Amino acid sequence: MNDDVKAVTKKETGQVIDGRSRLQGIQYVHGASADLTFSNGATSTGTTLLQITAPSAIGVQGVSIPQNGIVFDDGIHMTNGNTAAITSVTLFYEGGGEA
Repeated sequence: MNDDVKAVTKKETGQVIDGRSRLQGIQYVHGASADLTFSNGATSTGTTLLQITAPSAIGVQGVSIPQNGIVFDDGIHMTNGNTAAITSVTLFYEGGGEA
């Protein structure tokens, strides 16, 4: 894929990106420890390709994914384990389209 990098910001659990895409990076805001899980496909039953645990202290975290990123063949589904703790998640990606 040699598409332009796009960004989308979400908070709720659900499909974030439709179609084949590469996750390049993530930035998220948190007030307590919680998990973010990124699965291949439209639901959380797809293969988990990335799981992040936010630290317990309040802050903003950035995750850069090396090389060409992580390929999600069937779209990106995000599960936010605690929307009160993780209040904003921005994904940087190539391909696909916002769901």
